[in-house]
Amino acid sequence: MESYIPNKKILFLDDEINVLKSLSRLISRFGFEASITTDPNEALTFLEKEPFGVIVSDYRMPQMVGTDFLTQTKVRSPNSIRILLTGYADIGAAIQAVNKSGIFKYLTKPWDEEQIRETLTDALKQFNLAEENMILQNEIKLAATKLKDINENLNKIVDQRTFEIQQLNKKLESTFLGSIKLMGSVAHIGEPQISEHCRRVALLATEIAKDFSWRGRDLFEIQVAGYLHDIADSFEVSKPDHALKGHELISMIPNLGKAYDYVLYHHEHMNGHDESGTNIPLGARIISVVDAYDEALNLTPSSVSATPNKVILAIREQSPQKFDGRVVAALFNYLKRNGKLNDEDYETTVSIITLTPGMILSKNLYAKSGKLILAKDNMISEDYLARIFKKHVEDPIDDEIFVYKNSMNDYSTRRI
Repeated sequence: MESYIPNKKILFLDDEINVLKSLSRLISRFGFEASITTDPNEALTFLEKEPFGVIVSDYRMPQMVGTDFLTQTKVRSPNSIRILLTGYADIGAAIQAVNKSGIFKYLTKPWDEEQIRETLTDALKQFNLAEENMILQNEIKLAATKLKDINENLNKIVDQRTFEIQQLNKKLESTFLGSIKLMGSVAHIGEPQISEHCRRVALLATEIAKDFSWRGRDLFEIQVAGYLHDIADSFEVSKPDHALKGHELISMIPNLGKAYDYVLYHHEHMNGHDESGTNIPLGARIISVVDAYDEALNLTPSSVSATPNKVILAIREQSPQKFDGRVVAALFNYLKRNGKLNDEDYETTVSIITLTPGMILSKNLYAKSGKLILAKDNMISEDYLARIFKKHVEDPIDDEIFVYKNSMNDYSTRRI
């Protein structure tokens, strides 16, 4: 705050010029500055030109009563301290004015010099304290406004930086997930059925996890685990050992969070632990159910005649001994909600890598931009396949391509 200069100016109004001169000489000795006048109108003009800390008016004047004049000064100088100067005959009126009119004090004529000094000193002190406080309050308000603006700008900057970081994290996560997908495909070179199985498990497990209110990083970790849960299939190990071997392999990849345990425990049976199977992470239970579901539909000798309803029924019969009943129910509800329980002309999904001539689309094929590539019920020919690959380079196609299951031949010879 800038240094405040105290106001020492006092305006005197009295119809006797000698009284005014005496008062002027007196207060100059006290270090105050006096302006004097016998004319009320001139006094009001003074107030318009400069600020006065104190206004002193005689009570009885021919042109105007002092209390009326002091009342008028409130308009022109509302913060000035007002004092009434009166003779002993008018003390009663002066006291009443002090009580009712907001006048600070009254002084008597003839006056006591010490009383005048003390009264004017107190009045100026009160005025200056009020003025300094008002200046301080204004500066506080101004500072608060500036601080608010700074905070708002800071919040905008923080929000922008947070958004940028989130977008960068999404890009990094997407790039990392792409690497995981590639790693899974490389691990299953020559085994496109297994590669497609892992892709379907990853996507379906992610959807089931959403029914358990999973979001963000949790969904990313279960998707990673889905892509990599069978990464050890190419090793000649038993199923329990293949989960352990898979865990050992993916442990070499940093920052996979709970995905490590999902791979490690995804072949554990519920009754192999405590009564509720709570020692098995929920993510592992989800992958266990989805893995069994997709394997029964697509990878076993009986898959040709398998349907979602039949497979769900078989899995449900193994709950809660082997599978978590809540996860089985969530899978059933998801399939029902998305119209995937129809046993007639049952469809499955493949990726563009394993799309093969002879397959028939069970749904329209779109690019991610929303552009239609090929309509439902078209059979994939060599020509169509070449055009689809060309379009994919220009405008990527979604990860899942829906085809009728009974249109699928052995596609193990497709190159990955």
